[in-house]
Parts: sequence; C-alpha cells; structure tokens
Amino acid sequence: MGEIIDLINEAGEVIGQATRAEVRKGALLNRVARVIVLNSEGKLLAQKRSMKKDVYPGMWDIGIAGTLETGESYEETAIRELKEELGIEAKELECIFNAKLRSQKANANYQVYRIVYDGHIRKQDEEIDEIRFLAEGEMKEYLDRGKLSPGAEVTFKGYLELKKIKVTGHRGAGILEPENTIRAIRKGIELGVDMVEIDVRITKDGKAAVIHDVTLDRTTNGRGKVSDFTLAELRKLDAGKGEKIPTLDEVISVIKGKVILHVELKDDSLEEQVVDAVKRGKAEKTVVVISFNHERLRKARSISNLETGLICVKTENNIELAKDAGASILLHNFKFINRKIMSDCRKNGLKVGVWNPDTEEDINSMIGLGPDIISSNRPDLLTNLLKFRDSHEEFIDIVDESDAVIRSVPWKEIMENSLLHRTSNTMVFNSKAELFVHMRATHLKLYPGLWDVKFGGSVRSGESYEEAAKRELFEEAGITGAKLSLMFKLRSNRKENNVHRSVFKCVYNGPITLDSSEVAEGRFMGIGEVREFLAEGKLSPSAVDVFREYLRHNGKN
Repeated sequence: MGEIIDLINEAGEVIGQATRAEVRKGALLNRVARVIVLNSEGKLLAQKRSMKKDVYPGMWDIGIAGTLETGESYEETAIRELKEELGIEAKELECIFNAKLRSQKANANYQVYRIVYDGHIRKQDEEIDEIRFLAEGEMKEYLDRGKLSPGAEVTFKGYLELKKIKVTGHRGAGILEPENTIRAIRKGIELGVDMVEIDVRITKDGKAAVIHDVTLDRTTNGRGKVSDFTLAELRKLDAGKGEKIPTLDEVISVIKGKVILHVELKDDSLEEQVVDAVKRGKAEKTVVVISFNHERLRKARSISNLETGLICVKTENNIELAKDAGASILLHNFKFINRKIMSDCRKNGLKVGVWNPDTEEDINSMIGLGPDIISSNRPDLLTNLLKFRDSHEEFIDIVDESDAVIRSVPWKEIMENSLLHRTSNTMVFNSKAELFVHMRATHLKLYPGLWDVKFGGSVRSGESYEEAAKRELFEEAGITGAKLSLMFKLRSNRKENNVHRSVFKCVYNGPITLDSSEVAEGRFMGIGEVREFLAEGKLSPSAVDVFREYLRHNGKN
C-alpha cells in the first residue's frame, strides 16, 4: 500500500490520510520537514536532482526534505531524513522558520531546520547527480537563473527573509521623542522602522487613550489616574513638546500604508474599542493586538481576525498560553531569550519577537541571535546596526606583538593567513568551583569530539575584550548579565589560532543553553577531573593552552 501520509487543511489540522502516490498524483496538501545544512564556512549544501527523476529532474535542492508520515512530528521526520539521505546523525535540530509551498505539482506546509556539519556526507546515487556546498551569493545566482526546485526556492527565500529582522519603534521612538505621541510615531517612521508599538488604556468614558502608565504623572503635565478622566479631558493635557495624548484613530491614520502597528492592551474591556477603530480605519491587515494578558488576546480574536501577539517576561508556559489565545507571535524580554526558546517557538508555528534592547551591546546580541522582530526605544541605533551588518563583512582587528591595532580585515583573511588578532574567552564556574566543560560535536571539521574549557571567539573591530566575551557568552551559552573578572592574558601561537587571548572568569549557577549543532554535550566538572582530561589528550589545543595557564595562574601546577 505504501507509506501513509497525513493530509492537512490550510490551518495545518489533520483531515485525513493518503498514500504517498496519492499525495503526489493529486498534489494534496501535506506536511514536509526540510533541513538546511551549512558547513562551518557558512556555505549551504545543495543537491542536484537526478535527470532520471520524474519530478524536477536536473534542478537543485537545498539540504534535504521529507514528507511527514502518519504519527511523525516535523523534527522526527527531519532527523530521520538526515540520516537516511545524507548519513548525518542528529538528536535535536534548531527550527528556524515555517513556510508554505503552493503549486500545481505540490502543496505543502514546511517546517525548516538548520544544522552545521563538516563531516562526511553520503550521496544517494540513484536520486542525486551532484552534491556541492554553495556560498549564499552562488545560491542567489541559482535562484535568479531558475535552477532551484520549487521547494528549494521557497526554502531559500525563507532563509534570506530570516535575516531581515523587523524593527519595531517602541512607543514610537520612546527615548528620542515624547513616547506614545504622534511626534514619536512619525519619528519612528522617519527612521525606517517596519513597525510601531503603542499602548492603550481605557478612559473614564470607556474610550481608548494612547498612553502607557496607569497615571498621568510621568508622561504628561496632568496628575492622577488615566481612568479618572474622559478622553476629551485627557486631550487637553501636554504629553511633551506640546503634543496631545493621541486617539487610536489618529494613530491608525498616521501609520496606514507606512508601517505595521502593534497595539498593546494595558487594561481590560478595550478589545471592542480597538477592533472598532481598526475597522473604521480599514487597517485590519496592518494592526496587531498585543498584551501580557492572554485572555485579552483571546477576546480580541473572538471578535475579529486581527493578528495577535503575547508579551512575556520569563519562559514558563508561554508557548501554551500563546497557542491557547490564538496568538501568532511571542514577544520575549530580551534578557530571557536564547536559541532553544526561539527554536521551540518556531516548532510551534510562532514568530519570535524581543523587547527592549536599547544599548549597542544588547542590540548586537539580539541581532546575532536572529529573532523575527526586535523592539527598541532606540530605533535609530537598531536600524543603523542592522544596516551595518547587512553591508559589511565581519571585520577583525589584526594586531602586533604589543597588542596594538594595525588595521581591520575581513574574518576570511584572518583564517587564510593565520594573522595575529585578539580572542576573548570566559571560563564559567559554579558556586562549587566546578568548571563548565563542553565537547565539540563529532561532525565538526576542527577538533571533533575534543573538549573545551571556555566560551569565546574573536574580538570584532571596535569591540573591547570584555564586550566580545559578553557577546560570545550569550551567543554560545545563553548567559546574560553575568559579572566577568579578568583572570589572565595569554599569547597563543598556533597556525590555526594565532592570538592575543584575554581570559575572564564568570561564576554562574543558572541554565546554560548550548547549540546542539556545535556541541555534543556539556557539564560542570571538578578541576581534578579536567586535569585527567588534559592528561588523556581529550582537550582541544586552545583549551590545553587556557587550562594550563589557569593552573599556573592559580598555583595548581
């Protein structure tokens, strides 16, 4: 009879089953898991379909894809297909986005995963004529020339779109102009934001006023609770620089056709007011209702088709609450977000937003993480940092033996010529003085299966050692806000690691989130145990350098 495939409706709900042959013949809507395979240089695995194939012969696919069989999850299918098609073993994958393919030959909902892999890749001779890793620019050429299969085209476009982080001006441009005013909203639009966020509260006469606080004191020349005044009375106040407290109708009129508007419900009983204003402004496609309260979102969804987003601070039960409320976006406090949380959200079909990084260090950390949306009170800084990222390669300062900067060069030049540069590392200890160690994934090209005693990487141009340490600690371990103390500096002179190295200490007892595509396992270990790893040759070369210096520095040789 053949494999049985679940058929779904447009909402992704299972509505029946069919054989694989029936799915293909009728182009029936089903579910497909896809995996983008990248090597450590950031190139994407591409496979040229055999000329003997009935469907899309000679066209190129990205990574691998597999149809979900009845009872399988997307991730289970992705892991199975990786092993069956390419011989890659994986226990867990990072979900990066969801997409849809609609055509005469195939109709599917995609969930797309990512893995970094430098090991051997098995080629299916009967299915595939050629395998190669392509740089992003080369893949774009294949796209432009029509060489990609429809599924690969959808996947690659989604991959490119993933890098286009949407910018939200929090309360318009909350630090640059009086927050939640028309002036602040126009400033955000002027700066090129994709979205504007505002807050609404209920007035004495049951109307919606655009203001954040319960009281008037901080942002206006008035005193008392917002709910003790009518909208007309509130409109007489100065909200800063002569601005009035706006009505929701005014805001919709200003943003319409320019940006998406996120409206945060700060009080109960506002849902109908907001929905009515959106309908009056014919802005159903440009307004998203957001709230910390999932019941308010549920009510908004019950009376409209507006998109909604749940705002959260910590991480417990948020995915379940968002799905229960019918929300499509989960908006996290930037201090409590990591790759695993993002992946879990995307596995559940939720877009990921973060709020409110406002310093260059915090914004760059979030850009490196790659959520769908970043909200900030400094949209000027956020938009500039994104433009810089999009228009520049990663540049590293090369230095002389005294650690003085000579010039900045692209990272690729550093690697190709083993140029002397700066590296920042952090050794993480718990309160028991145990050291966190982690084993490099066995498929990596450099030192597979060896253990490391630190987190870190190259110091980018313009960064200090400590700034780089904090960035890498967040990107590699999900650790934020930890206090660092410089332990020692070290000169490492290896062909693959020619660096001035600063090594920091961090005492941390919280959760550590590792990238499963880079790290096989990690745990806290006593110094004596790490010594045994050193003696047995289980540490990577750079870990050997750092751990030996740590022992010498602490008089433990």
